[in-house]
Amino acid sequence: MPAPPLDPSKPPANFRPAWEIADPAIARDAIAFWQRNSMLSSKTSVDDRLKQVVAGAYDGDTMIAIATANIREVDFLRANLAMFRVSVDRDTRQKRISTALSLYAFDVLERWSLEHPEAELMGIGTVIQSRALVEHDNHAVWPDTKLTFVGYTNEGYQFRVRWFAHGTIPRFWPGEPGAQP
Repeated sequence: MPAPPLDPSKPPANFRPAWEIADPAIARDAIAFWQRNSMLSSKTSVDDRLKQVVAGAYDGDTMIAIATANIREVDFLRANLAMFRVSVDRDTRQKRISTALSLYAFDVLERWSLEHPEAELMGIGTVIQSRALVEHDNHAVWPDTKLTFVGYTNEGYQFRVRWFAHGTIPRFWPGEPGAQP
């Protein structure tokens, strides 16, 4: 059974935007968050990770959750999506911060997409890697986030999409000249 809807008037944390913003304070907080949660391997490029930060959730001055994304074409949908991830401090899980931060970050990315039509960003894509989340809610469309189930990855994880209101898909028709398989 899904959790009750979030009350937007009572966010579980303070959110700060970070997408395409070179904010040294958020960069410092993101690195501290990743280190505290053992999310930086020796092979990780911190600079590359910082370029993916969409937003952070804070409890006071401490970042307790982070949303990241990288824009890429999703072949089977023929659309550019922001491949999205959320990470939450172990000590603050089960407080709906992930859902609230996701909604905030989706808004940040959608506004950016409208301001940068050349990016042709049509929505959010995410691979659900939390077994607890999958077992908790089996709706095709999750009520709070509107993430819609579209299939499984080759590894068997759920793939979900949330299209932006202005999102479009190609006018592809199989067999026509120039059509791609």
